[in-house]
Amino acid sequence: MVLFPNCSRGWFVFRLLPIVATLISSAKVNADSPLCHVQVLIPDEADRLQWTGISLDVDGGVLITGAPEAPPNARGAVYAYRNSGGRWLEEARVAISSLPPGANLGFRIALDMASGEGRFVAGAHDINCTSSLEDCGEAFVFELNGGEWTQQARLVPDNQVSGDQAFGFAVDIEGDRVVVGAPWSNDVYVFEYAGGVWQRMQKIGPGEPTGLFGSSLALVGNTLFIGAEWDDEVANDAGAVFVFRRDEGGIWRKHQKLTPSNSDARLFGTSVSASGNRVIVGARGGSFRIGRAYIFDRDEASGFWTERAELAGSDGHANDGLGYAVDVLGDTAIAGALQHGTDFSGAAYLFQLQGSSWTETAKLVPLSPGASDAFGSSVKLTEEAVFVGAFFDDKPDRANTGSVTVFLREGVLAGNVNTGDGSPPADVLLVNGSRGDDCRRVVVTAGVPADVSILPAPDGNGGYAVWLSDFDRYAGWPLQYRKGGGTTYDLGMGVMPLPVNNSVSPGSVPCPLEFPRGFTSQALGAGAAARFCLNPRPGHPRAPVTFPTVFPRGNFILGGLVRDRNSRNSPALDVSIANWVLVSAR
Repeated sequence: MVLFPNCSRGWFVFRLLPIVATLISSAKVNADSPLCHVQVLIPDEADRLQWTGISLDVDGGVLITGAPEAPPNARGAVYAYRNSGGRWLEEARVAISSLPPGANLGFRIALDMASGEGRFVAGAHDINCTSSLEDCGEAFVFELNGGEWTQQARLVPDNQVSGDQAFGFAVDIEGDRVVVGAPWSNDVYVFEYAGGVWQRMQKIGPGEPTGLFGSSLALVGNTLFIGAEWDDEVANDAGAVFVFRRDEGGIWRKHQKLTPSNSDARLFGTSVSASGNRVIVGARGGSFRIGRAYIFDRDEASGFWTERAELAGSDGHANDGLGYAVDVLGDTAIAGALQHGTDFSGAAYLFQLQGSSWTETAKLVPLSPGASDAFGSSVKLTEEAVFVGAFFDDKPDRANTGSVTVFLREGVLAGNVNTGDGSPPADVLLVNGSRGDDCRRVVVTAGVPADVSILPAPDGNGGYAVWLSDFDRYAGWPLQYRKGGGTTYDLGMGVMPLPVNNSVSPGSVPCPLEFPRGFTSQALGAGAAARFCLNPRPGHPRAPVTFPTVFPRGNFILGGLVRDRNSRNSPALDVSIANWVLVSAR
């Protein structure tokens, strides 16, 4: 299988990405970041070496992610998720059983939910023309009909028997138009849907010597951006992006060639994304250079694009791969650096236009150290969330399964308050004396006792309990309290514990721990949930309570419920809720 072309020129240094320790897939954010990690997406039937998250796209409440190494025999697959109440739920696994082994369906994908019920295009660039001619490639259009994704079209290049085209290495879709790159042959194909059929409308070439024309694509209306890694105009292997515009006769004509202002840039055009009159281009480095991303804005009068900013991570280093994936939305940009860190675990950097300057505002990195995760191999921005793929992410006994991490923007995880009467939380929950950062996260040392404390609310009475659940398993659901009799009360967005009823047993200090998944003592295991009953004197003022808890490596939600008939905090519900805390044990 040929995944990255032109390896003789150092296409990518994945040899520097050893498969090492299992990663507990999560992520952290800088303390001043408005982002909060809420969910990790892993296909329900994910297998080893699947590479989920090497590509992703999000539109209209639907997320798709490619898994080009998905079985059987690396034929590949695309997984579709739908947003339901703030949580992304797997909706479908889309694959083509007739593809030959090693087709790599899903290495590049693009989604458009504005046309009909929705469409996406997926490239399979490693399909062989014949036994002797490799990597011709194909692309497939899938359409959503009645809730089912079905294949609508199979797209192929001209003279498919010529071989070595990698048709499908880059794709994009907008409405009834699909573009497909074939960078081995320096071609880009435009297809349009009319009369119930997808038809090839034009084959576009660079019109000049260049390198890997079609290695990335971005289609916005009548403008098409085409990446050409290895273009030598600025410097050897500096790269370029060609801008084509569609004229009134429907013909795509070359309009401009974008190159980086910094002659030290390498592989400009690795990735490209456009939004309105702004485009971002990734230049992932190479030859031991630091990766960068470049912002270009379009001048309304002339119609030409001008470089406005060169973006680099504040702690970037040689071969970090920043720019391997990029996206831009309004005044926000993101660039993935999938080899960042001494362990090559990866990172993604957020940038914001502040006044006339672009400023780094957040850095997203994997939580667990020592994993060659390729975090930042794909990125996507929406108004509500940020999505980062990590196709080398390991799960227990499933190396390189891959994942997509979801972050909420603007502090959606704001904590929980009582419902019914609108009063403030009944108690304050602390871990090592802290209520957590902006995302209610407290970092503790795995295997070392941490102090979990409850500070009771004034005038509080009655029994109360603390629960704990595995974050990666339950994060993202609305937090709900289910009162006896089946009534459900919504307590806020962000987490959902295992069901906790209101039968708190007063008089026991503490009540017996519950171990539903086999962990022992107070060493809590991943996927577990435990309940502690802490109040010995119902009907009397509570005293502060502190007890040691040993957390294993992982991420846990710690929260509290109170059965408090006499409390003024929530007389209507006979229950209050303490602040919850996200505990990250490292």
